Amino acid sequence: MFPQNPLLSDHCLITFEFLLSEPPPPAKGFYSRRLSDTAVALFKEAIPSALSSVPCLKIQEDSCENLSPSQIDHFVDTATGSLRVALDAIAPLERRIATRRKSAPWYNPQTRNLKQTVRKLERLWRSTKSEGSRLVWQDSLKTYKKALRNARASYYSSLIEKNKNNSRFLFSTVARLTESHSSVEPCIPLDLTSNDFMNFFNDKILTIKEKIDGLLPSTSADPSSDVGTLDAAVGPDACLDAFSSINLDQLTSLFSKSKSSTCLLDPILTKLLKEVFPLVSTSLLDIMNLSLLTGHVPQSFKVTVIKHLLKKPTLASEVLANYRPISNLPFLSK
Repeated sequence: MFPQNPLLSDHCLITFEFLLSEPPPPAKGFYSRRLSDTAVALFKEAIPSALSSVPCLKIQEDSCENLSPSQIDHFVDTATGSLRVALDAIAPLERRIATRRKSAPWYNPQTRNLKQTVRKLERLWRSTKSEGSRLVWQDSLKTYKKALRNARASYYSSLIEKNKNNSRFLFSTVARLTESHSSVEPCIPLDLTSNDFMNFFNDKILTIKEKIDGLLPSTSADPSSDVGTLDAAVGPDACLDAFSSINLDQLTSLFSKSKSSTCLLDPILTKLLKEVFPLVSTSLLDIMNLSLLTGHVPQSFKVTVIKHLLKKPTLASEVLANYRPISNLPFLSK
């Protein structure tokens, strides 16, 4: 230590400056529609003319027997295709580039204004160096931090309350808060193609079917020989050979209670479909009753988007046996 100043050391002080350049956030492309209030209003006006091209079929239980599956498929494809074409004309899909920003979702205009006030008072204190300015700045900083904590707690409370019935979303939220590795989705290796997944799961299903067939008793076997075996000789007490049609009130109740999840195969967003439901309810009711009365599921309702997820986040991503398929059906098919 220097005797002249005990606060200074005899070691040489080295000072330097360096510039740190943060890499830009990765850009990700996606497609979306600009569904403003004006676009939604125009789409509502275009719905009657769009559905006018749909073939008018009188839904009667007696006449449904004469309808072929191809006619039902044509009716469904025409109705959903007309809605998609009308929406594309008003709000077409546009490619956008999204960058990952570090802005917190609970950062609202109130906290933003408080932060601006804090910065303003801090600059005032640094210019005046007065004790009064410092106290005012510290008080405003405490107010800002308290408001930020309350906004964060309110955001997650409303998020949990809104998704209280969605356990998967709640688990992913907790994993993200605790910085768990399970919240990060693994990348599928490029050498694994869609055909590889399809062949693997098809073979797996065939293997399971063969095992089940091997466990089922034959028709010539004695049912009383084994208590745990199935009785193949005894048929069901009742046979379901037909479905009953539904009315508009039942369909409205189903739509209001259904989750607003959207699939890539949906003609329009589920949220938008619920908003314009009074305008398309008659056509949707015809679609549902046609399927129920004829016992035919339209071909477009049998197509699904499959996403492969790892059974556990710690498993190797290059092994097909570590994946499980998750199917996302169109909203109307549910």
